[in-house]
Amino acid sequence: MSEATASASIGLKAFQVQEPHEGKGGILFEKTAIAARRNGASIYNDDELRGMSVTRRRDLDKYERTGVPASVLIGEGWWMECHGCGMTITEDSLEDEKRLRWNDVVGFEHDVYCCHACRMSSLATAAARKVFGDAFLDMMKDIVRKCFPETEAHFDDYRHHVYVPGQHTPFVVGQASVQFSFPGMEFGPAALVLRHEGQFGSALHGPARAIFTCCSGDREAFEEFVRDHKRSLNEHDQSERASQ
Repeated sequence: MSEATASASIGLKAFQVQEPHEGKGGILFEKTAIAARRNGASIYNDDELRGMSVTRRRDLDKYERTGVPASVLIGEGWWMECHGCGMTITEDSLEDEKRLRWNDVVGFEHDVYCCHACRMSSLATAAARKVFGDAFLDMMKDIVRKCFPETEAHFDDYRHHVYVPGQHTPFVVGQASVQFSFPGMEFGPAALVLRHEGQFGSALHGPARAIFTCCSGDREAFEEFVRDHKRSLNEHDQSERASQ
């Protein structure tokens, strides 16, 4: 039996769940109200079942496969946060702040935008941020190659990381690291790591600093690798001066 057929035969039902303190909640698709209460408590109420409100929503069963459109819930009086501009989306705020209606809202309950223009702008910015981060990682790989030109660093065998905060324009890099192999490596790769010295949460303070790191078990091997490389460069420079 295919996964889609199994889902159809199970016939999950729509339930509206809400925790009792701040009124947070959502629409869950479960087989029973008990399962909806348990899952809702896990998501919205720190696993506490007491006080969880569960309401059967037969009118939303048709959205089991796709999820409930956010516009439907906004039209019922719900509020959500736009993943693009960050505004609190309600019928009143849409009208007052952007001259929009509830049916202009796009997306679903956990991925919602106030309108198509906001969604497109957000997706374009995210794509540009990814391109910027990938280019920065390429630059860091080139730095490793230039620091150790006589060694073939294998980058593709390892995972690399870059963090480009979304709130900064123009883009800046908050953290980045590229891992690479080196002769004598036994426990794990070395890495070139960049981070802001004064980074705290999403705020970036102070200059960015790039350092080489390695596993503690490979420290002697990496230090020996660096010394051998410096020695080789010095010998090359002395040879070049002698030939002149």
